[in-house]
Formats: sequence, structure tokens, C-alpha cells
Amino acid sequence: MNDVKYVAKRSKRPDGWYAEVIREVNGVAEKVFEKKCLNEDVAAGIAGYEVKRRLQNRRLVH
Repeated sequence: MNDVKYVAKRSKRPDGWYAEVIREVNGVAEKVFEKKCLNEDVAAGIAGYEVKRRLQNRRLVH
């Protein structure tokens, strides 16, 4: 069975804040979502929302 874990992150780069979602499957990490945001709070909110949405969709599919 695949052990799938989603991680929500916000990161500061020279050109602004980014929301990121990383999927880890059996220890292998892959970035599955990235979006430039207005500020840190927006980046955190969007990353959290994306993880929640992906987990809900995963439950519906499986």
C-alpha cells in the first residue's frame, strides 16, 4: 500500500510569496502545486486549502 502524505508550505522568494503543496509517496517528494501570492498569510491559506481539497478528492476517488 502506498503511504501518501501531503504537505502545505509557504515560501519567500525574491519575487514574492508562494503557496506550495508537496506530495510524499513512500519517501519520494514531488511538488504538485505552486502559486504566487500577495503575502505570507494568503500563501498559507491557499496552501492549506489545496491540501484539504486534494485529500477530499482522494477520498472520493478511492
